[in-house]
Amino acid sequence: MGVDGRGGGGGSGSGGGNGWRLWWKVFAGLLAVAVVVYVMRADTFLASEQPQHLPIPVLRRALGTGLGSQGKLSAPASRGFDVCQDGTNWFSRYSEEDVDTNSLRESRNHRICAGSRPMFTISHPKSGRTWLRCLVANAYACARKNASLSLSETEAWSDKVLSFSHGKPHPFGSTPQQLLNGFGTNNGAKREAGFMLVRDPRDVVVSSFYDRMYRDWEHSLPKHTSLSEYLRIERGSLQTLLMHQNLWSSVTDKPDWLVLRYEDLKRCPEKALDELLNKQLCLDVSPACIARAADWCDFSKLQQRADSASHYGGGKIWRPKGHDPNSRKVRKGKVGGYREELSAEDMEYLESSIQEHLLGGRVFGYNAPPPKKN
Repeated sequence: MGVDGRGGGGGSGSGGGNGWRLWWKVFAGLLAVAVVVYVMRADTFLASEQPQHLPIPVLRRALGTGLGSQGKLSAPASRGFDVCQDGTNWFSRYSEEDVDTNSLRESRNHRICAGSRPMFTISHPKSGRTWLRCLVANAYACARKNASLSLSETEAWSDKVLSFSHGKPHPFGSTPQQLLNGFGTNNGAKREAGFMLVRDPRDVVVSSFYDRMYRDWEHSLPKHTSLSEYLRIERGSLQTLLMHQNLWSSVTDKPDWLVLRYEDLKRCPEKALDELLNKQLCLDVSPACIARAADWCDFSKLQQRADSASHYGGGKIWRPKGHDPNSRKVRKGKVGGYREELSAEDMEYLESSIQEHLLGGRVFGYNAPPPKKN
């Protein structure tokens, strides 16, 4: 019995040892699988934190970094996108010294005229898109049916000519890094032809503050947020705006991309419309229709129409959100209006941020503040 008992005990102990070894092997195997899964997920996460499919020139414009011994990227000079100046080769990347400038321009204009409509159009929020919609819609509707539009019809008619986008991800909901990471998913940036509307970031950031305080509920700000605090918020404010201009400035290297500055549209709306609709898009809009659109969309008149728009239907999106004039969809539209809103300290912060972070976007001429009006 003793022998059998010891033998039985030894057998039981040996079986128990084998069982524990088996369990340890299973545990070790599961642990190895867990480690592999964790590493794979970590790699995926890290990959998602990196910019996707961005060409080197785009990265250099966005981050200001050179390659190898080139060191820091020097920001490009303004290209003088000035539609108001007579004789300016607006939109073109070719210099007047090019031997075949005229033939290159004619070939380019033919490609743009023959392109698909509506044309892809990129802009940062609060860069003048609403006003451009009004101008384009009324001029085009006049040319096609000889009639003015109501506010509620504006978007439908402008969408026949230009297809507007703010890019992905939406700038108001993104940090500069997230905007950089997602830029590679923008099919619009990969197009060989398109249209870009830009505005001085100093005015854009002030206008965007009021839009997010009163109108944009999806990206609304806490009610206690001050403009001074907003300037310094990382997500969806000044730093993201500068990254947006840096990234999208890369399309100006493509000869079939058109660029219009809001400031030039304000200075000479009829000339800008004629250049865009006729000389670039070949839509055959008469000078009378262009003049009618510019008059109908005059800022003061547009504000009056928006203030009296119906509470119902498509016109209600134009109405102010309350009694504060800063809640208007068509607020001020002034060039250099930011000076009326910011303290000296905030303007110093704004300028230093632009000088440090606006790199590729300097092609639009926004590295220097707009001149003060006497």
